[in-house]
Amino acid sequence: MSEYYTYLDVLDTLRSPEAHRSAPAELLRAQPLPSRLSLSLRSQAEIEPVKRWLGALFGPRYLEDRFAIALESTSNDSPRLLPIDIERVEDETESQPRVRLRPTLISGSAVVYNATYEVGTVEQLLECPPVLTFHSFKGGMGRTTLALSLALALGAANRRVLFIDADFEAPGVSTLLKQVMPNPRIAFADLLTIAHASTDPQANDAIELVASRLGDQEVGSLMILPCTRDLGLPNISPDSLTLSSKRSPFFVGSLVARLGRAAGAELVIVDLRAGLSELVASLFLDPRLQHALVTTLNGQAIDGTIMLLERMREMGAKWQLASGSQLDATLPTVIINQVPFGPGEGHAGHESASAAMSILEEELRLFHDQANFFSLQQEESPNPFQEATITTTTIEADPTAAILPRGLRDVQRTLLRSALPEKMLAAFGSIIPASPTPVQPVDSKITRREKLADYARKSIFAESQPQVEIFPTASLVNLAERHQATLPAVAVVGEKGAGKSYTFMSLALSKTWGAFSQRLGITDSAGSRVSAALILPVTPPKDLDSDAKVAERSVTSAAARAVSNHEPLSDQFITDVIEHQIRSPDANSAVGWRKFWLDLIAWRAGFTPRTRGAFEVLATSMPKDTSIIAIFDGIETLFSRLRTSEVEQAAVEALLRHVPDWLSQLPRRNVGCVIFIREDLARYALINNFKQFEDRYSAYSLRWNWAEASALALWIAQKSESLPVDKAPEELVLLDEEARSQALADLWGWKMGPTTSREARSLEWTMSSLSDFNRRIKARDLVRFLAEAARNSSPEDAYYDDRLLSPRAMREAIGPCSAERVFETGEENADLKRIFQKVQGLTGRERELPWSYSQAHNLIGADDTKILEDNGVLFRSGDEFFLPELYRSGLNLYYAGRARRKVVTLMRQAARRVS
Repeated sequence: MSEYYTYLDVLDTLRSPEAHRSAPAELLRAQPLPSRLSLSLRSQAEIEPVKRWLGALFGPRYLEDRFAIALESTSNDSPRLLPIDIERVEDETESQPRVRLRPTLISGSAVVYNATYEVGTVEQLLECPPVLTFHSFKGGMGRTTLALSLALALGAANRRVLFIDADFEAPGVSTLLKQVMPNPRIAFADLLTIAHASTDPQANDAIELVASRLGDQEVGSLMILPCTRDLGLPNISPDSLTLSSKRSPFFVGSLVARLGRAAGAELVIVDLRAGLSELVASLFLDPRLQHALVTTLNGQAIDGTIMLLERMREMGAKWQLASGSQLDATLPTVIINQVPFGPGEGHAGHESASAAMSILEEELRLFHDQANFFSLQQEESPNPFQEATITTTTIEADPTAAILPRGLRDVQRTLLRSALPEKMLAAFGSIIPASPTPVQPVDSKITRREKLADYARKSIFAESQPQVEIFPTASLVNLAERHQATLPAVAVVGEKGAGKSYTFMSLALSKTWGAFSQRLGITDSAGSRVSAALILPVTPPKDLDSDAKVAERSVTSAAARAVSNHEPLSDQFITDVIEHQIRSPDANSAVGWRKFWLDLIAWRAGFTPRTRGAFEVLATSMPKDTSIIAIFDGIETLFSRLRTSEVEQAAVEALLRHVPDWLSQLPRRNVGCVIFIREDLARYALINNFKQFEDRYSAYSLRWNWAEASALALWIAQKSESLPVDKAPEELVLLDEEARSQALADLWGWKMGPTTSREARSLEWTMSSLSDFNRRIKARDLVRFLAEAARNSSPEDAYYDDRLLSPRAMREAIGPCSAERVFETGEENADLKRIFQKVQGLTGRERELPWSYSQAHNLIGADDTKILEDNGVLFRSGDEFFLPELYRSGLNLYYAGRARRKVVTLMRQAARRVS
């Protein structure tokens, strides 16, 4: 160093490898301060070797006659000096000066020489999942994207991953999580704080508490521990956890590894803050963990990466000397990200990128070949990584992942469409092995069509059969994932035909919350009380057939006997007690209805039927380890005057708003609820603040998008044993439309005709035909369509042999589906029912589409035209109005000349208008 302006420049020289290598045995410690340089020597040490060392180290800046270091000055006559003080160390402390080894990327103000480092007690991470940290010298290297890509790739292979966001200053995954989980229950900052307050040296109580809450923060096979619950800064730093000599300086690594074990993870991924910090050091410098160091070919990033490797090697040398054993860990994998190579290697940026790659490769080679780099004693210490190799992985720039969406599930879809997960799995897949997917044999096509038609027909209405299997939509997965540690107390909103009763029956016949979660592909890792919670049907659908009624009663009776040893209030009395409450003096009271609903739960559980105050008996008398989840459906049949009756509105409002709030505050939290409600009924009941209610439970709403509907079609085909189980239906949700079309080609072909024809793709045609112009699709319509098309596919049909559903049968299936959709929509929406009756009364050429603007207003009126547009039943293009296929046939309308309209084109035009 040529310039010395302050004591900090002196400190840098004293820290240098040369200073350590040549420090005399007499010297123990050097600490530059603003006013002096303090040197600590052994009590009987000669000072001459120290003076010679200072002269060699600082050259002419060491002024021996004045025993000082000369600093930069504006005048040679009045130099700025840093005087040197000598301190003699007492005999009892000089014999074996020891410094406790601490993981740090930031050096302290004092430099210790000729001291023995001690590691302290370091826990072996036995039976813990591997911990992989992701770090980078600079931000913007793509560290979080690559870490998440690996997690998603492993999750797609059904491997459970715990993802910890440890970047408190610029949280990545934590921010994405806010879109699907606005109020996470636990965070990494909580883990650090609880562990800090724990009297247990191992902080096992902290691990147990955090692991018990992680069950509510699963997204697929991915458990997410955000940095903080509110994206703020933590109050506890890693060094606070290790100040006590009872804890290892590498305690944070042990903490996250043991948390992964307690949570049932097969891999823990930690996304670290870029740059240098105590938190980064506590994990990145832990030799027991595995590490990924992300860089780009930017010059500053390369220099920073080499610097981080040097720091890791320094820590490795200290660890090796302190422990007296060979280091087992390997160097980190260096990921070179965003490389502009690939098919266009001839582009302008290739030459500069190639040069930068050569520079990085040379820097890594020099790093690896340098055997002597740091001295802790007089002798030169060996390179602890000399026998190791640096593994590098090159990730080419991927435009599809360059700009990620805001929500976690949208990011999942984007990343899984890119090559990043596959690349990361290739680099780190050996950490945990993937399991093969079983392939099941299939029957002949005739038998498979029969099975599909039969299974789909029985699945149209949940009331028609005791159905337990269910497709894991995002809303249902959210419902189960977020209630693995606490009982649910929620409402599930959906339109008619969205699958409310189907889900109710599947939940009821699962008998326990854990079994229901498992059917959604969610594994209970903690074996919690929530998993064992009994399902108690309180108000089942009224139209169950005989088999479904027997199944529901069996579940209800079993749950009641388990919690009260009595039989439940029977189904036929439910209507009676509700009618009695409607006529009671407190029928307009929210409190009165809240007490009634809670008592009804107790009565169904066998506690003092039809006696007021039964719920208090239930909540306090249930066995200690027993809990129940009350489920409600069939509200539309219990309250038929809900649209106009204030009493019925008060009743349903209390059920939807006050009952979940009350159950959430129970001290024992041993009773939960899931209330299935039609959206229109909820709007009638919650005249004020419906939007607030809708937002509160939006994550659980039963609304289907086209991706989920495509996956449902495959799921139905697989469950009916009509198609082999060679791909997971839920994976279709994460694919683009072309990939989904390919995945469903065996079901209904690639196109609605020959593969090379100009016909529409079968997938897009089906979704367009079964949706309104707001692109809303209902599960019941799709299942009904599969049943009709499978039943009517005939050997005489074209393309019969290359798919299960023929194009002719698919087109003809839309008619019956449309008729049912018109009827069911009218039952749900009084305004639409009135308008539908008006449209069905049209005659002659009035039924011919498209309508002109003036014609539409003359036939059905301006206000009703607007209502149809708002509900996606009418779409205006220029001066013409069109109807979606989902409603056209059922309303007895046709196009001029009986021509077949371009269904897909119309839907695309409507989609552009909506967007």
